[in-house]
Parts: sequence; C-alpha cells; structure tokens
Amino acid sequence: MERATRQVLGNRRRGLPSFDPRFFSPRPTFLSASCRSLFVATTQHFPTRNQACTSLLPHSWVPHRRYDRKRYLKEKAKQKAEMSEENIPFATCFDIFKQYAMGQDLTVTLHIESEPPQEGSKLIRGDVSLPKRLVTEAVNGAPKEILLVFAKGEDAERAKALGAEIVGGEELVNQIASEGIEDLKFTRCLATIEMFKHVVKLGRILGPKGLMPSPSKGTVSESVEAMMASLETKTKFEIDADGFIHIDVGKTSWLDADVFENICGVLGPVLALKPSKMDTAKYIKAVVISAPYTPGMRLPQKPFRLRFSEWGKGKS
Repeated sequence: MERATRQVLGNRRRGLPSFDPRFFSPRPTFLSASCRSLFVATTQHFPTRNQACTSLLPHSWVPHRRYDRKRYLKEKAKQKAEMSEENIPFATCFDIFKQYAMGQDLTVTLHIESEPPQEGSKLIRGDVSLPKRLVTEAVNGAPKEILLVFAKGEDAERAKALGAEIVGGEELVNQIASEGIEDLKFTRCLATIEMFKHVVKLGRILGPKGLMPSPSKGTVSESVEAMMASLETKTKFEIDADGFIHIDVGKTSWLDADVFENICGVLGPVLALKPSKMDTAKYIKAVVISAPYTPGMRLPQKPFRLRFSEWGKGKS
C-alpha cells in the first residue's frame, strides 16, 4: 500500500484529520487508480477536507462546470439578432395569433419595448393618425377619452353638441389654475384661437401632462368642428416608466394588411422621436402584439426594417 493511503487510514484510526498536505504532491502521476479510489472512499465523510483534497488532485479527476461569460453573451446577442431578422412574414404571424382569439373579435394592442425614460430626459409621446381608424369602445359605461374644450359663446354650444364632455371659457381657466386638473380627469384638450391667449397661462400645468393645446398639433383653431373631426382620427401614445408604449392598432377580425399598416403608422412617429446618438436596436428592443386573454406574440423586426430605411442605419 502506498504511503499516502497508509497516512489516511492511520489518521482515521487515531481520530485525526485524514488529510495531510505534506504527503501529497501536485504532480498528476502521484496516485495510482486503485489508491485514488480508496482515497476518495476513506474521505467521503469529511466534506470540508474533501474540498481541500480535490483541489490538489489533477484537473481531469475533478468534476467541474465550465462557464465562459464572453461566449455566453456573444451567443445570446447572436440569437437575439437571428430572432429579429427571422424571415417570417407578418401575415403568417397574424394568422397564428388569430387562433388564440378562438373566433372572437378582440382588440389587438401593440407593445413597443424601448429604453426606460431617464430623469431629465425627453419623454417619448405624441399623437398618431392610424391609416385605418379604430373606434374606441366604452369602458364600464364611461367613454374611453374625455374631451375638454376651451371655448365661449357659439363655439361652446357647438362643442357641446358635438359631444365634448367639459366646455368652458375664462372661468374654466381660472378653476384649473387654482385647483389643478385632478378633479376634471380629461384626456384631450382643445382651444379656440380666441381662448388660446388665456390658456397659455396653464402651460406649467397642462404641459407636463401632454395636454397643452398647440396650433402646430392642430388642437388650436377657429373651427371647433374641424378640430374635433381631426381628433377622432388621432390616437395618443406615451412611454411608461418601464419603457413600454401601448396602443390599440386593430381587431382580430381585420385583414393582416390593415393591422400591419397601423403598426407601421405607429412605428414611424416613434422612430422620428429617436435621440440622434442612440442606436436603433437599443431604441426599439421588441415589437409585441396581444389581445385580452391571449398570450403576447413577439414579432420579427425584419418586415419593419424593410419598411423604414432609417431603422437599419444604426446610429444616425
């Protein structure tokens, strides 16, 4: 019997630790196969000593798991790129998605994943006109959007007749300036040119909420009818704290071409708001569609990259 095995067995009989590093050499040819199996068998009741013993055994004898972080990250990025460039048309994806609706006419919601907004950065929000209009449904008996119109006289009467929920003149401006907008809970705001000079005072209250009327957005005009008609075709979008944009783009009963055009109609304004120094791959991480009581489906980005030439340019 070799000297190392005698040392292990003798120490066990004496009640001493079974490992003595003085009797072991780091050379891999020190222990024979039979002695090595006996050594492991006699030290299996000493896990702490086993850890020390196996650290001195040759590398090929010790079971281990290899983990290459650089290779893992490289393969993960490669897999993500393949998923984004997958050559699957949108029509095929939408046909599969409609099977989860089980014949029901459900609203299709688009979810765009982007970078979460940082403190002090400009928020991604705006209005978009969808190529095919989607009629908003009532939620629990209440309208999905509540419209406020700053007008007086005949313009105020026309706004009420067209369905505006909140209409007022200078008294409404003073009420918002003193009490805020928490009690009103409106989602859209219009103003006539006559009232706009008074509404400017509310810039610090309405501006951060994205509700401030502006002539460039078409929410300030002489004609109340024209403003409300254009407002029906526009849909608001805004990024949330987690970096997602949610917007309804169609129905499961629609043709795939109509839903695709509405998705592209949303992606266009969102890409226009991209910071100049940000890579497009980081700006739009994923495009997902879902419906009530259905799983979300992540769409390949290749059809949208082909539609928008600025998408594939990387950093602009």
